[in-house]
Amino acid sequence: MNAAIAQLSWRNIRANTTRLLLSLIAVVLGTGFVAGGFILTATLNKAFEDIISNNYEGVDVVVKGSMEHPLDRITTKETLEKLPEVELAEPSGTQAVALLIDDTPVQARGGGTWILPFTPDGERIGFSELTMVEGDAPDESGHGVINASTAEQYDVQVGDTVAVVDRTGRHEFTIDGIYDPGFDAGNWAGLQIPQDQYWDEYSVDNIANVVSVRAAEGTSPEAAVDAISTALPDAEVKTGEQATEDESAAVREQLAFISYILAAFGLIALLVGSFIISNTFSMIVAQRQKEYALLRALGMSQHQLTGSVAVEAFIIGLIGSVLGIGVGFGLIALIVWGMERAEVGFPNAGIGLNWQAVVISLVVGLLVTLWGAWAPARRAGAVRPVEAMRSGETSTAQPLRARTVIGAVLMLAGIGATAAGAFVDASTANRAMLVGVGALAMVAGWLLLSAAIVRVISGATPRSWPPVGVLAGTNLARNPRRTASTAFALMLGVTLVSAVGILGASMKNSVFGVVDEQLRADAVITKSAPSLEFPANAMEEIRAMPEVTGSFDSLAAPVAVIRPGSTPEQTAEAASGNGFDAIISSDPTDVINLEVAEGDFADLVNGPGVGMSRSEADKFGVSLGDTVQVVSPVSPELIDEPLAVIWEDSDVFMGVGISAHTARKLVPNEDQWMRVNAMVTFREDMDEQEGIAKLEETVKPFAVLQVQDRYEFRDQSAGQIDGLLSVVYGLLALSVVIAIFGIINTLALSITERRREFGTLRAVGMQRAQVRRMIAMESVVIAVLGALAGIVLGTWVGYAFVQTLSDTGLDRTLIPWAQLGGVLAVAVVVGIVAALVPSRQAARTHPLAATG
Repeated sequence: MNAAIAQLSWRNIRANTTRLLLSLIAVVLGTGFVAGGFILTATLNKAFEDIISNNYEGVDVVVKGSMEHPLDRITTKETLEKLPEVELAEPSGTQAVALLIDDTPVQARGGGTWILPFTPDGERIGFSELTMVEGDAPDESGHGVINASTAEQYDVQVGDTVAVVDRTGRHEFTIDGIYDPGFDAGNWAGLQIPQDQYWDEYSVDNIANVVSVRAAEGTSPEAAVDAISTALPDAEVKTGEQATEDESAAVREQLAFISYILAAFGLIALLVGSFIISNTFSMIVAQRQKEYALLRALGMSQHQLTGSVAVEAFIIGLIGSVLGIGVGFGLIALIVWGMERAEVGFPNAGIGLNWQAVVISLVVGLLVTLWGAWAPARRAGAVRPVEAMRSGETSTAQPLRARTVIGAVLMLAGIGATAAGAFVDASTANRAMLVGVGALAMVAGWLLLSAAIVRVISGATPRSWPPVGVLAGTNLARNPRRTASTAFALMLGVTLVSAVGILGASMKNSVFGVVDEQLRADAVITKSAPSLEFPANAMEEIRAMPEVTGSFDSLAAPVAVIRPGSTPEQTAEAASGNGFDAIISSDPTDVINLEVAEGDFADLVNGPGVGMSRSEADKFGVSLGDTVQVVSPVSPELIDEPLAVIWEDSDVFMGVGISAHTARKLVPNEDQWMRVNAMVTFREDMDEQEGIAKLEETVKPFAVLQVQDRYEFRDQSAGQIDGLLSVVYGLLALSVVIAIFGIINTLALSITERRREFGTLRAVGMQRAQVRRMIAMESVVIAVLGALAGIVLGTWVGYAFVQTLSDTGLDRTLIPWAQLGGVLAVAVVVGIVAALVPSRQAARTHPLAATG
């Protein structure tokens, strides 16, 4: 490429700025989301990495235990401080609790609310920047210090009393001081109490989560690691620097999905935008054929002409991508600002910007733009010098037979693949793969097939229609590829919206159906936040209520049932503590419509044993009375227990459970058990709402619990699906908005191309209102065609995908006809709105334009 071609390309862009503007917007919006995903991830990484690095500042070595080999804080500290390589060892721990100030729970949604031991200055290694802002360190049981940001937000003064609700109940503490942790931890609340009280009351078996070590003077962290590894061979030992890097890497890995999700939606938007880019350059090339022919006549080669159009696309892609990165940065800044305003607890570490956000966004934006413009660029290069002598309309009919045949084959293959995925008997993963591949084939098939469909539909316009309608159909049929490409951009977005809508509606329908059919409970008690503990004595008080006749609490412990014939490796994996099996401490049939197939839950409630659903028992190959093995990382034992009960499969009850008696054999400390929620039934003569009111009064002192009737519980569960879908719809709306720009762009460019046509129509008597109506009809047809195709394809794909999930409990398919009808109605409105500016431009064409 020489300077002349680059200069020609730049002059062409300047001459066609308005025509290329909407293509530029498409690139900006799509690239903005791609860049935004990386910037948001970098921002989150930066925030959490600042917390991690501050936490380990001044720490030379970090020692961690495991569930199989926990660290006893006293013996570990003594062992470490006897080593000549170690100067000081500080055991630390944290426990999630509910913190109440004036009986109002602290809403620390970002960082959570925690209780932890206060380490005096001379013994502290981590949190090296912690300083007392006001008051003194806690020196006796029942006293504590609170972090400054929480004290400021909730107006806590030295001498005030706060309450803590944990797994054992409610406890009160007097605030002796207010401290600054030395870094911005976001909306985080931390109550630090005397070490002795914390380790006595809040640690599990006096076990430390981590032990921070300061190496002796003259000893390198690496040498200290070697010495500690020898003294504690079962512990995980790392330098402070390595621990910081490893935890930061783990955070980056956990947060990476955010960038993947936003990048995926950005790519969808760019894919839709590529059709706008292709249409734009196709129409500009068609309108500039005389110019290209003259250039060819003056000696420009075919490759040079193709290159000049490609350079135009490159410049558009580069400008759009750079602007898109700026839009992405601004979008994340707005999100961070909104999170801070909503007090979500986002640590204020500034906006992160990494190389991926810049490089990948630029490359993606450029590639998509060049891909969209490549075919028009090749057509520009194919213009012959003789075209300079031609006049009149440059649009010519293009053969559609080959693409129509290929499109039909792809469409049939896609229908077959999705049908196979929906109805064949195979694994869920394989069926989902079939549906995914089939959906792609159908979308590609429609892209190729739609031009012929447009020609047929437009050519079938009834001659009895008003002349404006007949002309609109004729105009659409004139260039069916362009019409189909414009409609396809909208179709793609509507397909995704429709498929997601069916998935969401089916999920909600399944939740409603399962709760209505299988839940007998009159009330459900849940925690106000997943990280909080469900107080055990709250459950005791609930069971003691005279209004309650049946109850079941969802308990779990780090235990696992071993399949007969398991290899040592499989047994070790089950004993690693990766999962929690359910504990059955009461009869679940009191609150759930559960059919017992064999045995009796009473045997499981009153003695040791294991219970299974019918399908799980079949998988294990066991029958009632057979012995199965149970293992836990907490205990070295592998114990044998009888299969005491088998129940029919249920959508609301687990597949495997163990008795509380068995759990106590392996995990005797119930502080290591986890309670998720509880369900109760009231006396038959009890008014349900009165029972719920009394239940609310009983759990009110615990603050962390909320009471719902079965319908509120059902609606909340369904509402979580709505919340997730609203985010997905919001992101998919970007592709629909870009598709709308595509309709506007196509119409606007076609107005210029058809200037002589409009002049002729005006000369023979067509009124301006009729011209506007004709353009509006063309726009509505394009929008409705795209929306209808998207609804049909999206409905089928969504239905097929729901069918693949039938084995996972999603067995109630619901098609939201009202929502789909709303999408179609919106398409009509979109068509009318998109035509407003282009139709006014067409209507202003002077009759004398017919001669020019």
